[in-house]
Amino acid sequence: TNSARVSHSVFVRKVVEVGDGRVVTKVGVLQVDWRRPPPLPPVDVVLAADVVYARHLIPALVTLIRSILDGSADEEHSQDMVIKRKSENRSVYGQQGKTEREECNMMQHPAEREGAEFKEKQRISEEINEEDKVSKRKEEGVNEREAYIACTRRNQETLSVFLEEVQHQGLSHTLVYQATLGTDTALFLYNETHLPVKIYKITLPHNVPHPDV
Repeated sequence: TNSARVSHSVFVRKVVEVGDGRVVTKVGVLQVDWRRPPPLPPVDVVLAADVVYARHLIPALVTLIRSILDGSADEEHSQDMVIKRKSENRSVYGQQGKTEREECNMMQHPAEREGAEFKEKQRISEEINEEDKVSKRKEEGVNEREAYIACTRRNQETLSVFLEEVQHQGLSHTLVYQATLGTDTALFLYNETHLPVKIYKITLPHNVPHPDV
């Protein structure tokens, strides 16, 4: 298999936002190159299955997992959001001429215009407050991120290389589930139903420096 293609996996993001009594679910799909990952949205938990298969890609995979757990993977994304928010603020409150929106507002009834401006200010205020809450939770260590990696043990040596790399990068791993699925318990029947399946929980202890590469 072409290694340039093997290193890509599908990253799925699901965000639930609560506001004004409403619950909104957003799902996004993104192709991620483990070796050169793009800035990622903030992640609460990582779920992955059968991603430990090519030894030469294991260091890149673990580096990506660590960057998600320590938050460095989404720093650029957060900066982009701040720039976007400032741009929105300027468009709403800026005094550098009248935009089409402002001209339209001038034609509205004063009560409608004030109501629209109030809703816009309230929306921006809610975004800022939500970001402040997330930052505070991170500082307090409340929002600790976790990764759950499911592995089908086809080659014990490859799995050992993965776990050694996890330790090398300062991560902790715990075996949280293991089973050997037979024909009576497997959800999907194929020629590997009797291979053991293990699920590891991977976390990043606080104040652990990144190892020198």
